[in-house]
Amino acid sequence: MQAGSLLLRASHLSGGYGEDNAFEDIHLEIHAGEIIGLIGPNGGGKSSLLKCLAGILPKRHGTIEKDPQLRVGYVPQRLPFDSSVPLTVLEFLALRLNQKRFWFGLASVSEHQLAHRQLTDLGAEHLMDRKLGELSGGEWQRVLVASGLLTKPNVLLLDEPLTGVDVEVG
Repeated sequence: MQAGSLLLRASHLSGGYGEDNAFEDIHLEIHAGEIIGLIGPNGGGKSSLLKCLAGILPKRHGTIEKDPQLRVGYVPQRLPFDSSVPLTVLEFLALRLNQKRFWFGLASVSEHQLAHRQLTDLGAEHLMDRKLGELSGGEWQRVLVASGLLTKPNVLLLDEPLTGVDVEVG
């Protein structure tokens, strides 16, 4: 995508959970090459807005227009999981490449290679064979960032991506 081209536009966007709106009447545009930060109080709807833009949380009102070739990556603030599941970081990332899979251990060799390359690019290849339940908070956050980058997104939505990451890494 060419620098400056419009990737995503939201107009009069509102969304939330239950009866309450977490955010209301949001207008924004995201162009290729831009870095945008959301600033607001705790509970102000920032995470909900990101989930809505990523397609995880349905919008209530308004429109979201996306470039037809747009690939959105999303890094959640937290991703709860059962730490007793004996899944390694490499297996977790490889499985994230194919969302249709419903059984662990079936990732292809090419999916493992892509996951390995992403960890290497982030300087986190030393985490590859570690079990998810053994990771520190900062290590888990690095794995989530790697997961968000796997599909080579045009837009990467990061929800507090440096939470728990040490100064040297961040």
